[in-house]
Amino acid sequence: TIPDILEDFDLSLNKLYQPEMDSTLKYLPFLTKIPGKFKTAVDHARFVKTLAYELIYYSQKKTHVADHPRGITDLLIDYQNTAGYEWMKNDEQHIVAFIVSLFMAAHLTSRA
Repeated sequence: TIPDILEDFDLSLNKLYQPEMDSTLKYLPFLTKIPGKFKTAVDHARFVKTLAYELIYYSQKKTHVADHPRGITDLLIDYQNTAGYEWMKNDEQHIVAFIVSLFMAAHLTSRA
């Protein structure tokens, strides 16, 4: 389900940011290629990242109708075509990062 994908994305990133994982992978990045807990964690994070990005941005972009916003993603897509916001069109990762940051903040406060 949609909430499960987003929650799994958040939790998998949190797992990678734990000191044990983060510091180990910082100095030994090749461990992401060797079967084990590090590779499993990184592969899972990459997989759910793809699902989450599809859910929060790319599926919305496919069904977008100009000037008929359904939510914040549609508003940001509309801004891409507005004068002065060309930088958003050149690199859509700005929009994805904004939406992901917004979700992560909301999820963090609701978990607390």
